Formats: sequence, C-alpha cells, structure tokens
Amino acid sequence: MSGEKNWKIEGETLPPELLAMLKEKSQAMQKALDALPRPLAPPWQEFPNYSRVSMGWRMGAGESYLDYFREWFLSLPKEDRQAYLMATAIPDGWAGWLETIQP
Repeated sequence: MSGEKNWKIEGETLPPELLAMLKEKSQAMQKALDALPRPLAPPWQEFPNYSRVSMGWRMGAGESYLDYFREWFLSLPKEDRQAYLMATAIPDGWAGWLETIQP
C-alpha cells in the first residue's frame, strides 16, 4: 500500500497534506467570494431555486454564500443596511429574513 495517502486524524492534528489541501480550497473559495460584484445579491436572487428553508443553505455553495452574505451585510454601516433593505424586493417567503441577521 505504499504511496497511498493516510488521512487518519490522530489526536488533534491533521496530516500536513490534508491541512495544505484544506487551506488551498479555503483560499480559493474566499477568492471566488471576494470577486462577487458589490452590492451582493440577496440569497434568493443568487440561488433562485432554493426556498428559505432549503437544505441548500446548510450545505455546499448556498451555505458558503449565505455566511459570506451575512458577513458582508453586517459589515455595512447601519444606514447602508437600511438603504439595502429599502431597495431590495423581498419575496413573500423571505419577508423579515434580512432583519433577523442584524444585531
């Protein structure tokens, strides 16, 4: 079995190859998210086939986008968040959602 990768986690450390791969994937995802146009599209426009309660928001691209959107939205000054809310057509199924992510 020589040459096979061993991804077994021992203790609390990851094998260096796995750590490097995860870091590379994370950096690529961050670069793709950072390249999105501003202002960010609300989640229901970015993923129009996902309902508000879709599993797509808890796994994969939908989850990453939702986390990134939330971080971006909360980084805006309060006045800009209010302007975004006023300018955004919110579908019935999403009514009140943006308000729930504000502090």
